[in-house]
Amino acid sequence: MKNQTKEKKAYQAVIFDLDGTLLNTLEDLKDSVNYALRMYHKKERSLEEVRNFVGNGVEKLVQRALMPDQDEKTFTEVFAVFKAYYEEHCNDKTCLYPGIAELLTSLQKKGIKTAIVSNKMQEGVDVLYHLYFEKYLKVAIGASEGIRKKPAPDTAREALRLLQVSEKDALYVGDSDVDIATARNAGMDCVSVTWGFRTVEELQAAGAAAMINRPEELLALIETSGKETEMEREMETAAPVKWLSKFQENREITVSVPGSKSITNRALLLAALSQGTCHLKGVLFSDDSRGFLDCLIKLGFNIEINEKKKEVIIEGTGGRIPDRKASINVRSAGTAARFLTVMLAMAGGDYELTASPQMCKRPMEPLLSLLEACGVTFEFHGEEGHFPFALHSDGIHQKEVRIDTKISSQFASALLMCAAMKEDGLTVILEGDRSEGAYIKMTLAMMRQFGIEVEREGRKCIVSGNASFGVPVYEIEPDVSGACYFYAMAPLLKTSVIVNGVHENSIQGDIAFLSVLSKIGCKMEDTEKGICVDGRLLSAYPGQTLSMKDFSDQTMTMAAIAPFAASETRICDIEHIRYQESDRMKAIITELNRMGVSCEEIPEEKGILIRPVSEDGIRETEVETYEDHRMAMAFSLIGLKTGKIGIRNPGCCRKTFENYFELIEELQENNHAGSAEQ
Repeated sequence: MKNQTKEKKAYQAVIFDLDGTLLNTLEDLKDSVNYALRMYHKKERSLEEVRNFVGNGVEKLVQRALMPDQDEKTFTEVFAVFKAYYEEHCNDKTCLYPGIAELLTSLQKKGIKTAIVSNKMQEGVDVLYHLYFEKYLKVAIGASEGIRKKPAPDTAREALRLLQVSEKDALYVGDSDVDIATARNAGMDCVSVTWGFRTVEELQAAGAAAMINRPEELLALIETSGKETEMEREMETAAPVKWLSKFQENREITVSVPGSKSITNRALLLAALSQGTCHLKGVLFSDDSRGFLDCLIKLGFNIEINEKKKEVIIEGTGGRIPDRKASINVRSAGTAARFLTVMLAMAGGDYELTASPQMCKRPMEPLLSLLEACGVTFEFHGEEGHFPFALHSDGIHQKEVRIDTKISSQFASALLMCAAMKEDGLTVILEGDRSEGAYIKMTLAMMRQFGIEVEREGRKCIVSGNASFGVPVYEIEPDVSGACYFYAMAPLLKTSVIVNGVHENSIQGDIAFLSVLSKIGCKMEDTEKGICVDGRLLSAYPGQTLSMKDFSDQTMTMAAIAPFAASETRICDIEHIRYQESDRMKAIITELNRMGVSCEEIPEEKGILIRPVSEDGIRETEVETYEDHRMAMAFSLIGLKTGKIGIRNPGCCRKTFENYFELIEELQENNHAGSAEQ
């Protein structure tokens, strides 16, 4: 079983959302809403407004149409009128979208099973089924007692049961963010249609993996679904699997972890921009940091590297780029990609920037658009707004810029640090819901440590121009993100864990994860060696409802210990992790469900819900890591708990913690008081 390989199959079934995907119900919904609003002398709504309100049931539609009037009595009365009118007139203008009848006929001829799922009550779905779909398909599922509405996976799973098809062999097709979440929660692939109730931009923001503009495009997609590409075959053959054996409980563990990736890459940039020589100690050497160093060397910086001692000596140039016509490759490092792009734009020159295929998919457009507005020009060699590209700049002369932190706080950190290159400084106004995030606080703290004058007034950060900043020596903290995988062993495996050099005064945001461990019952003490987290006396620990917006790199770690809690866990405010090394929300939901853990998306909380399961309920599973180092390390914890988990492509940890699995092996080999040194 542990040598199994994944078999790629063509889709055997397609499950369709109803309204907005197969049926155009918008005109009837608009007429019914406006009839009810007129009866109560409320403002009527346009077709576009109704389109924006649709997506999560008619109750929500009417509530939104009534805004800002929110009193319960008015809503109840207006909704009753709407419902009565809509029941009588729901098919006045409703029709199949163009091409849908032909699509359903073609699927039928190909022997592909089809079904409908809807948030309408079952009686309403039955009416529409008999009117429009009876000759095309046999399964139509709506909400009823015992079957929850989407984005819960109940309707999709009931359809799969009746079709006698597994979730891996079925494709979900819908038009909204709710449909994307439903597919994830059911463990299905999803295609989003662009002719429905949501715009392309809204679907992209919701994490749409694939989109089609016409019904016939779905046929082409299905016809190629079983054909494996040469690259996929190579990946299947080459990807090794690391199986984790069950870990002995009631251990005392002391471990050392490498330096912080976030601090290392910020320190490399600040040292290069500073005036004079800077000696960095405790440097992380990984794919990301080596990529960053290689870029600096190609830009002409004088650098001495000693990996054995974990040290780097950089001769700063006071904000000047030695080679203003260089070509660099940022590899898969998001920090290098964002930080160096801004540095080169600020300094001026003509540069070629390339990246790994993974980094070429990650978002850059908000940052590049801002730089373009500042006069920087880009020539894109692939998809616009993404790597690779040529950059041409005469420097940035604006005195104030605004940047949205929603997708990545790295955009803001890049602008803040590189603002010190400008003689007259720069004011950076932070927008979005992560303007107070831990990584921005880390950036500001490190800028001050290097001697850069920066003031913060609410969302406004005022950076003084000062090319003479710098420090002769800078010590890099151990990586708290990496330390948390070991600290999570405390409650999960009933162990005591010390990570050398990690202390409560760390400037890294992931230190907040230790507060979660304390909340669930672990004892905690900051010792001379480092923080000790002790879970040996825990008989059980409770699930949690928590926002992880400011320490979201630990979402996967929390997801790994949540299945073994005594109650459900809700991890909220993590929508931005869709845009990181992988779509991490989708990855967590998919892999937990594959191993037998119930996990689903909760869009209204921008998060996920994980339900507890017994250790016996975990299925033996090869976890797909999606080339994401944090998926590999976090989900290894479930393997240590159960002995049933293999990690595909464990080498992806080289991005930040290349000997992680070697340390795990060392700990497993020591059956008593464990220790492992980095």
